[in-house]
Amino acid sequence: MQSHREQPAMPEPTWLLVPWCVFAVAAAIKFWQLNRGIRRQLGRPRSSTAAFRQRLERIWQLDPAASDDSTSRP
Repeated sequence: MQSHREQPAMPEPTWLLVPWCVFAVAAAIKFWQLNRGIRRQLGRPRSSTAAFRQRLERIWQLDPAASDDSTSRP
């Protein structure tokens, strides 16, 4: 009779890690790309309060309804 050796269900279990590694690398790259815009904004110097106030006053001057609405509050 021939000797019949039973083969394991999975010859090399470490091959199961390959798809998970590919998935992890792809997820990391996607996360990096999605957060690129946020990282760019954080790198910019923040504008001063005075500059923000000037922009806000210009908006109010261009839109008289906005400035009238603020004075009608009690």
